[in-house]
Amino acid sequence: MPESESDEVPPATTATSATPRTVRGLLDLVVANANGEPWELAPSIHDFVPGMGVGASEQAIRWAWLGWQIEMDRAIEKSLKRPAHRPRKQSHEKKDAWRAYLAWNMCWNVRRALGVPDGKISNRELIRCIRDVENKLRIPNDKRAFTSTDATCEQSLSRGKKLLKIDNNWNSEVCEKLSCTFNQTT
Repeated sequence: MPESESDEVPPATTATSATPRTVRGLLDLVVANANGEPWELAPSIHDFVPGMGVGASEQAIRWAWLGWQIEMDRAIEKSLKRPAHRPRKQSHEKKDAWRAYLAWNMCWNVRRALGVPDGKISNRELIRCIRDVENKLRIPNDKRAFTSTDATCEQSLSRGKKLLKIDNNWNSEVCEKLSCTFNQTT
């Protein structure tokens, strides 16, 4: 409170000049709006660093600018990098599925050759048949379907049967669709 009339504070004047106030940062914007001044954003200059205050020293601005450039370079490099691992194979591209498809095909060929369309054939018998065919055709070991122990081969075949939805009677819509697409490509 003023003690005398001569100590009164003059009323706040609002600047209504023709040139708008240059605003650089959020606080400048708040002050300009509070005073009712027209404003415009300061043009971006080469040493402007987001987050640096107006009163920062040249050295601080320079270090902030260098850090910002390094962060941008790293972000660009990271976005251009390939993933560190190979892309995952789809379920029908796995070796287990390939073995199951081969066994499914062998099963239907054996049934057709024997004239028994509903004949029961076990996983072990199919693996043995496939191994016999591979031996007779003299397929190299690295190209063979079932090269490891019987237990491992049976487990792999069971996993493949699940992937290709092969039931106990060796029926599978997935394998039928695959065989149709294989016939189209050959």
